[in-house]
Amino acid sequence: MIQMSEKKKSRHFTVVVRREFPMSAEDTYSAWTNPEIRRSVLADGRYKNGVKEVSISEGGVERYEDRWKNRLYGTTTRRYVILLPAKMIVAQSETSVEGDMFDQHFVRQELLLFKSKGASCEIVASDQCISIEPFFVHAAEDSLNEIFNTFADKLEANIKNAAV
Repeated sequence: MIQMSEKKKSRHFTVVVRREFPMSAEDTYSAWTNPEIRRSVLADGRYKNGVKEVSISEGGVERYEDRWKNRLYGTTTRRYVILLPAKMIVAQSETSVEGDMFDQHFVRQELLLFKSKGASCEIVASDQCISIEPFFVHAAEDSLNEIFNTFADKLEANIKNAAV
């Protein structure tokens, strides 16, 4: 029988983040799955120069790299499993973090639900995660919040540009 030290045992956790957007579920879903907007959201902040691929379709893939001090730090690959327009997106993603200090792998099953709330839409994001290191619990939640914040900023900019 293989024995693992307590430090190396994997951890399973679920992170749920909710955010409401001032547009219909159809429009929110359409914006979320728009490749140009998606690439822009991913390219904001830490993935600024590392977005390699964006293909939002069943079986499609997103791939982006995280760099720290101009060195490759980690790679994330997301595979889209199910897309139900204005209803839900199911995806599976893997992140490999490699460096001088540690070598980690992080796997997520992702579910996004688009819920109509009158003229608005609430996106409920649930990530079921498997990781060796507990700090990824916070990283998963922080990443979802960062993506929602950036997406909201991009939507606001698009609305302002359309009004001009």
